[in-house]
Amino acid sequence: MAFKIRTALKTKNIAFIHHSLDIFNYIKKISLDFKFIKCNPQDCFDQYDELYKECQKLPKDYLILLSCGPCAKVLGYQLIKDGYQVIDLGAGYKHLYLNYQICIKNKLL
Repeated sequence: MAFKIRTALKTKNIAFIHHSLDIFNYIKKISLDFKFIKCNPQDCFDQYDELYKECQKLPKDYLILLSCGPCAKVLGYQLIKDGYQVIDLGAGYKHLYLNYQICIKNKLL
């Protein structure tokens, strides 16, 4: 399943909202274009307006991946209403990263 997701990401412009860029270098390498929007590690609702405005600057062809706690549900809903493609990964980004590491180890990429 993660292999299919990774294959799909290769054809997308991706924006990721998270508190740390370090773990997302693998997504950066496989996407057509990559934008990172930094949020607080906790209490992202305090940044809701700022995050929403940053997302609105993106073209509609970007896939927006959210990993910003409970704020992601509300932000994602609004962005979908605005016509964006959105995936709320939550902590699921860890599984993508782990699967990526396994594929590199087994030389599947």
